[in-house]
Amino acid sequence: MKNRKRKVMGFLLAGMLAAVSLSACGQSSEETQTAQTAAESVSEAAASEAASEEATQNAAETTSSDSGETDLLDTVLERGTLIIGTEGTYSPNSYHDESGELVGFDVEVAQGIAEHLGVEAQFMEAEWDSLFAAMDSGRVDIVVNEVEYSDERAEKYDFSEPYTYVHGALMVAQSNTDINSFEDLAGKRAAQNLTSSWGRMAESYGAELVSVDSVSQCV
Repeated sequence: MKNRKRKVMGFLLAGMLAAVSLSACGQSSEETQTAQTAAESVSEAAASEAASEEATQNAAETTSSDSGETDLLDTVLERGTLIIGTEGTYSPNSYHDESGELVGFDVEVAQGIAEHLGVEAQFMEAEWDSLFAAMDSGRVDIVVNEVEYSDERAEKYDFSEPYTYVHGALMVAQSNTDINSFEDLAGKRAAQNLTSSWGRMAESYGAELVSVDSVSQCV
């Protein structure tokens, strides 16, 4: 609707300027100057209106964007708890010690985030393949479980700055002599979460994925 309004205004301006041009030959210099001034005023008014519309639209878009970004934070602060999704079976990042307490590097990172926000950390444990679905449905606020960045994930989720770097390695039985590198995975079966980055890497080398729920099931 805004574009249509601007186009109509443009046509009106063009018609007025043409009228001024045609009548100027038979008018005095004072009348011509008056007509030109009127045309310039209309042109300035149109430009001002267009600028005002654009500024209003930009402000609305900014407000909408800012509102979306702050909704989750406001909810967490009002609730007083940060609900964190993690596996709880992924040592040394998120696992249970001998006493049954949830511990690990990522657990400490998540607790630090909650402390920084001034809220309590509440953990919800789930299998890796269910963590992102839990965040999509709003059951958890964030996932802290050695989540690797990817362009595909970044299209849907916001990522923190990297805080840890890992190096992957293949683990095979001692009796195995066929697999010595990733290139040897073609046609082999690899145990991994179906949606993990490591699983996708194995598939890229031609491996067939065998779904497991935790690292312990791989051994």
